[in-house]
Amino acid sequence: MNKLKKFTISLIMGAMFLASAVPTYASANNQVATQSERIKQSDVEEKGMYSIKASDVVEGKYDVKVESSSSMFRVVKAKLSVKPEGMTAVITLGGKGYEKLYMGTGEEAVTKGEDAYSKYVEDAKGAYTYEVKVDALDQSLECTGFSKRKQKWYDHQILFRADSLPAGAIKASASKARHKSNVAPIDLKNGKYLMKVSLKGGSGRAKITSPAEVVVKNKKATAKIQWSSKHYDYMIVNGKKYTPVNKKGNSVFEIPVLVLDKEMIVIGDTTAMSKPHEIEYRMTFDKKSAKFANEKEQIGHNKATNIAVVAIIGACVAVLGGILVWKKKNEKK
Repeated sequence: MNKLKKFTISLIMGAMFLASAVPTYASANNQVATQSERIKQSDVEEKGMYSIKASDVVEGKYDVKVESSSSMFRVVKAKLSVKPEGMTAVITLGGKGYEKLYMGTGEEAVTKGEDAYSKYVEDAKGAYTYEVKVDALDQSLECTGFSKRKQKWYDHQILFRADSLPAGAIKASASKARHKSNVAPIDLKNGKYLMKVSLKGGSGRAKITSPAEVVVKNKKATAKIQWSSKHYDYMIVNGKKYTPVNKKGNSVFEIPVLVLDKEMIVIGDTTAMSKPHEIEYRMTFDKKSAKFANEKEQIGHNKATNIAVVAIIGACVAVLGGILVWKKKNEKK
């Protein structure tokens, strides 16, 4: 009898515990906005991106661009701080609707204490800023914000763009140049061109010859890059290693052109220091500056263009003449 009594009491106490827990869970759950309450979210992570950790970035502070999955959670400015122990960022939102942020989901946020949240601090212009932890660059990160008006957590995803950091901020060991990606078609006619090319990165002392010779064939392009030094023994572009095509004089490489009018990330290894050192650079090929290297090709291109223009003008004159003849015939009637 005593055993039955004890068992009954245990059941009652268990039921009471569960009953008390349900309202708490329901209350916490009601603090998280449902999917139907949130506006449509967009993907922030692009195909071909890979995460870059703090150990892959040179220590320092940088302005960084931040993508957001929601137009209602717009990051207008961000300052990234990189230290050996990790990365943080002070982000500025475009509005004042969020009381606090948490780097995680709303479901996770409701289980945390106030000290786990990033509460807003007004800057000199009255904008809301928040200091948040950044686990990685070029990776979609969960970031939930607590709405002051609706008193609920709204989930978003944000991404800190590595390509918005200045040249040289990403260590060569983690450079995008080591990874193969799809190459967009080069929108130029087949032929050999001279094209202006700019260089960023390193100490700023290294230079490349500009304009560079660029050969286009079947929507693919190869550039002949000549450095201002003979000490470059290899380059890495789009996941592939290239060695010099010359044996004397300053280092010359033939490398693929991945894109025009946008920065293209490459690695150059220099032996000018006490030991070989890989350096990340960014090259930009200026499409508007492209001119045929061969005079005959340029003349042929101009001739073809002129013929096309003459043909168009001739067609317009013929159409106009036909209209005038038709009009005169109708007037006689």
